[in-house]
Amino acid sequence: MGHYADDVKFSSPAKCSLKRALPSIHPLTIPNRLITVVGIRAPGLRFEFVDALLGVDGMCIVYKRETGAVVVDVIELDANGKGKVVQAFYGEP
Repeated sequence: MGHYADDVKFSSPAKCSLKRALPSIHPLTIPNRLITVVGIRAPGLRFEFVDALLGVDGMCIVYKRETGAVVVDVIELDANGKGKVVQAFYGEP
């Protein structure tokens, strides 16, 4: 996770999905590293790169999930070029 700032803020439906798996934990308190570890180990996980759009202090990465859903990750960068705010937006498969 070296491309993210130490205090990165994630907003993603993945946190809501993990909430169903870990009902005693509020989604906003689930550590980002746990999301990454659980997500990477998900069986059948696959990403198909579609496009990257660059801005002055951020970027959007567009990709497709194994489910067929189109996803856009909107990343706001800090002064060191690391992601400080990351929001994931999911389309319907």
